[in-house]
Amino acid sequence: MFKPEGPKCLDVVGHFMVDYDDSHGGEDDENDFFNVENDDTPEAETPVVNAPAASNPVVVSKVETADVACRKMEVGNCEEGWKSFKRPNGEWCMKVFYENWVNQIESEKRCNEQNATLSGFHDQLEKQFVTTTVTDHLYPSTGSVWIGLKRTPNCLNSKLTKNCTTLNSFEWSDKFTKGSDGMLWTWGQPANVGGKQDCAMLTTGYNGYIQYFQTGTFDDVGCDIRYKDTTRGVRGFVCGKQAKH
Repeated sequence: MFKPEGPKCLDVVGHFMVDYDDSHGGEDDENDFFNVENDDTPEAETPVVNAPAASNPVVVSKVETADVACRKMEVGNCEEGWKSFKRPNGEWCMKVFYENWVNQIESEKRCNEQNATLSGFHDQLEKQFVTTTVTDHLYPSTGSVWIGLKRTPNCLNSKLTKNCTTLNSFEWSDKFTKGSDGMLWTWGQPANVGGKQDCAMLTTGYNGYIQYFQTGTFDDVGCDIRYKDTTRGVRGFVCGKQAKH
């Protein structure tokens, strides 16, 4: 269980595996894991969260947590309160804003008021930073935040197929984030239920799963949903913008 405590800062080491073949009997292969490492993080006991059994690809998560000394967030050329990320195409500034029950359209407008837009993730490190930040802020509550991910025109009315996959059914909407390294969908998603799930949100919480949706992963939803008063309720949004030099 991911359980922030008091005013201490929390560092998270996340491991992710997408398992398309369960012929190995559920044994973990260290080569399957994407590993976000922090060299100065002390060793910690690793709770393992098992995904529900299914014939579809299963995303399995291991999370290691440890209390570490509080460190000033890297600002770089970003404004105070915004986190700086160095990307191949330039410096990107990101900040989480908390507001209950806002929909995607309202969230995009809030970001625009900050001269920003809903942000995508360049890689798993950026996604894990946001997941940890939101989880720590909401604890002991849980919830979801809007991110800059929209369904592609070619897959607007499609479920997962050989032509509309987990990697091309959606694209980053901020016009700055590139590639699919920062994408990680929960099991069976994006499902496009009803053919109207054109936006996406990030599920966060201190448990491995919230209503069968794995924390730290994406779910496709209608752009107008709020999930008010539920454990997956919308609790905010992630804004991003280019740094000023």
